[in-house]
Amino acid sequence: MKKPYRRAQDSPDTPFSLQELWEDIQQTKTVLDSALDNFNQVTDPLLIDYYSYTIKAAGIRYQFLLKQAKYLDLTSCS
Repeated sequence: MKKPYRRAQDSPDTPFSLQELWEDIQQTKTVLDSALDNFNQVTDPLLIDYYSYTIKAAGIRYQFLLKQAKYLDLTSCS
C-alpha cells in the first residue's frame, strides 16, 4: 500500500510525485466510471453486489485523492 502523498516541507525524507498522484486520480476515476457502467448493465445479484462495493470503494478513494491534490495545490497539473 502506498503512503499518503505529503508536501515536501511536511516530511523532507519522504519523496512523492505530483505526477504519480495525478495518475492515481485519473486511474481511480476510470475505475469508478467503469464500475458505474457495469453496474447499470448487470443482472446477476452477485455482480450487482460486487459493482456496488467497487463503486463505494473507488468513490472513497477518489475523494481522498482529490483532497490530497487540493492540499498539495495540484491545480497546475490538469
